[in-house]
Amino acid sequence: MESVLFEVGNEMQQAVAQASAGQQLRSHMEQLQKELILMGELQQKYRDRFSQLPLLRHSEDELAHLQDSYHEEIKGV
Repeated sequence: MESVLFEVGNEMQQAVAQASAGQQLRSHMEQLQKELILMGELQQKYRDRFSQLPLLRHSEDELAHLQDSYHEEIKGV
């Protein structure tokens, strides 16, 4: 009788330990999912910024051209 109670107690301890480990893994998985979502949002943000680089370069070239034109005009005055 005592051995049966001892076995049941051991099984209970193992079940509690496994449940605790499962909960820890679940929490860790949720944290990793949140990080993955944030990384995806950052990737999209940077992709959007990089797609605008050619437009910014064009604007910089245009601005330099305008400045040169203004300087030439001022010299002519």
